[in-house]
Parts: sequence; C-alpha cells; structure tokens
Amino acid sequence: GVVKNKLKIRSVRSNAIAFQKIQMEFGSFSNYIWGFSEPIINSWEEEADVPAQSDLSELISKDLKKRGFKFVGPVIMYSFMQAIGMVNDHVRHCDFK
Repeated sequence: GVVKNKLKIRSVRSNAIAFQKIQMEFGSFSNYIWGFSEPIINSWEEEADVPAQSDLSELISKDLKKRGFKFVGPVIMYSFMQAIGMVNDHVRHCDFK
C-alpha cells in the first residue's frame, strides 16, 4: 500500500539484475559509479542555489537506463551522488564541510 505504482515495484527486480551485471562487469558497483568522477566539492552561497540535478547526474542516469535500470532519473541520481559523497553541496556558512 505504500508504493502504489506497480511498475516501481517490478523495477526492484530488474534493477537488481542490472546491478548484478554491473558488479560482474566492473568488479563492484562502487568501481562503476566512481569511474564517472572524483568527489566534487561545491561552494554554494545559499541552500536555494543547490541544484536538483547536474550534467553528471544526467549522464549517469542515461547510462544506468541503457544498462536496464528503471526509475533512476537525474534528480534521483544527484541525490544518490550527494549521499555517497560524490558531490558535496554544503553551503559556505555550513560548519560541516
């Protein structure tokens, strides 16, 4: 009942299969994802300046879709990049840079 879109539920299986293929090809998903970029350190003035996506998140999203992933758009990928430390979007006045 939480996820009402059946395509999203089905995508869990197809994404897991695509994930395993990437692991086999690159040795790990980490090797694959970090092959796109070194960490990116941004210096934004305000939180409102932080983008929802980037050219890099668009590139990774397109590559994942080409490899069979579903529901991995550039906004989701940008959030993932922030979560794993590929993108550091702290604003200048933040103490946690």
